Amino acid sequence: KSTNKNLEEQSSSDPEFEEIYNDYNRFREKYLKWKNLSDHAYHDGVTKSSLLDFIFVELKGHGRVERKNNGIQIFIEGLNFGVNETSLSKKSKNLVSRIGRRLLKYPDSRIYVTGYTDSHGIDKKNQTLSINRAESVVRLLEDAGINRDRIEYSGRGKENPVAGNETEAGRGKNRRVELEIRIQ
Repeated sequence: KSTNKNLEEQSSSDPEFEEIYNDYNRFREKYLKWKNLSDHAYHDGVTKSSLLDFIFVELKGHGRVERKNNGIQIFIEGLNFGVNETSLSKKSKNLVSRIGRRLLKYPDSRIYVTGYTDSHGIDKKNQTLSINRAESVVRLLEDAGINRDRIEYSGRGKENPVAGNETEAGRGKNRRVELEIRIQ
């Protein structure tokens, strides 16, 4: 307790330390929530918590986990694209590859890949672009060893924006692919 009090005192006198301390507390709170969720989920004697722990650390909070029926759904966010691009950044490619390799341990999991665009441009072109974005992520998962029959993909064009399309920053968030992993 005295250590926490010392940390709190230091955080109030040092703005940079306060930011780091607050980030740590948010991370810890999210981790404990995910850990509690995963402690109740098992698959053929292998806990799903190791997958959840891996994804939580890899995503650094850029995703969410939901319990659905007897399974777990993991939504991975932050896989964004440039204007009219179908290739992810190197960092995002590495993330998809690492997740794919980890999913090899969970052969009954299903992966759903959905591509999106911002609202600029012609709807038909955006639809095709969103499908091509999803396909690029499917190829990365296949390269990581995931069987194609475990993956479904689609493109939604400009549907379901996660941010406003009035600014470049908002449009950048909408040019994305979402991964949903269902573990039964």
